Amino acid sequence: MHVINKTAVKFPNLGLKKTKARYAILHIFEEEKRPLDVVEIIQYLSKHDIHVNRTTVYRMLETFLGKGII
Repeated sequence: MHVINKTAVKFPNLGLKKTKARYAILHIFEEEKRPLDVVEIIQYLSKHDIHVNRTTVYRMLETFLGKGII
């Protein structure tokens, strides 16, 4: 899975709001060199005081895939 550098991603230009959760998820994919599941992503977010539910993470991932971000 290839991730565009988060500094190059312009969320507003893609029709997306800038949120801590979105940036954190991009950061996870930039740092990790292995596949991750949604539970691991939620755990990472929770450790960084970013609380989102499972459905939200799935939606973000689907959006990132659809926009070609990941």
